[in-house]
Amino acid sequence: MPPSPFPSLPTSPQATCTITEADCACHHRVPLALIASKAGGGLSIDVDGRRQLGIAKDFVTHIAGINWPHGGEVGISRLANEMGGRLEIKFNRRIQESRAGSGVGPFTFVVEYGGVQKNIERLSWSQEPYVEDSCRAVFVIDPEMLGGRDREDIAGDFVYVKLKCDFILDCHGVPVDGSHLKGRLPSMRGIPGGVFESWFRVVEDRKKGY
Repeated sequence: MPPSPFPSLPTSPQATCTITEADCACHHRVPLALIASKAGGGLSIDVDGRRQLGIAKDFVTHIAGINWPHGGEVGISRLANEMGGRLEIKFNRRIQESRAGSGVGPFTFVVEYGGVQKNIERLSWSQEPYVEDSCRAVFVIDPEMLGGRDREDIAGDFVYVKLKCDFILDCHGVPVDGSHLKGRLPSMRGIPGGVFESWFRVVEDRKKGY
């Protein structure tokens, strides 16, 4: 009888594995189902278990850029006019549209503002955060926060940005790498998920003419 093309299961105690995880100790094996003994005898086969292979770092989607200087300053008139009040987070691969429980939205793209002597508050938007061109998350700040007649603007405040990447899935259904190590982009940790964080200060620039 010719040898089987499939490797045999481990027999030594130290190599024993349930094979329910793709990155378990039994390398080169893909879990297809979870088999368990029934109380009355026999076996039950669960084919709905977790059977996802680990993702190579090169195939993890990264945050490629942002349209504000991390840790820097942005003039309020520039933020309102040149940037259109938009905060943009760009990805190097397409991401999925929002759906129930995942995607870019008000619970995953969170922007706050405040200062040393002020409470941190949620920054209001003119429309809910959304995905643009399949590779960009966009938060459009409420124009009233940028110099509207009915309230003070946010000049002098810090703006804090968070993107909860555990729920931001790329075109392959894998969470985006949200690491912002050392404040540098692109995010290159190569591990899916995490929380992307950044901030900048809004300064008064109207008297400077730009």
